[in-house]
Amino acid sequence: MLIDLNNKIAYIYVMSLQKIIRKLIKSGLTQVQIAEECGCTQPNISDLQNGKIKNPSYDIGCGLVRLAEKHGITIPDQPNRTDQ
Repeated sequence: MLIDLNNKIAYIYVMSLQKIIRKLIKSGLTQVQIAEECGCTQPNISDLQNGKIKNPSYDIGCGLVRLAEKHGITIPDQPNRTDQ
């Protein structure tokens, strides 16, 4: 039961980061710019955006959240299905 819960939490985390990346790109940033700000590589951002990374690092997640806030992108406290 705990493993299923952990998988669900990881899925929500990754889906939320994918949404943040989409919003950052929509705001005019490139994957390269996002990666530079987050301290990772462009292929990391691409793989995360395309669902190839199932367990991104905490540092990348924090970097994406900080970058989103810096660019005025609202991040809900709780994910929901209508936030795209």
